[in-house]
Amino acid sequence: MSFQYKGVCYNTPESTLAAMAADMSGVGTDQNGNPTPYFTQVEGSSLKTISSSGTVVVSTPQLVNCQMI
Repeated sequence: MSFQYKGVCYNTPESTLAAMAADMSGVGTDQNGNPTPYFTQVEGSSLKTISSSGTVVVSTPQLVNCQMI
């Protein structure tokens, strides 16, 4: 079974999650408006986003079966 993310089909759940994690890195702002870099890594079937301020958010996205022909 393959999974779709942003119009691309991936052969495994792990590769789909890796593509999602690659999109979830950058720089946000904290409550004071200061720039705060963050990055996301794959942990099992979940994504773990960590900011430089120490905030950690874990999410488990629902993977979508590939619908492309």
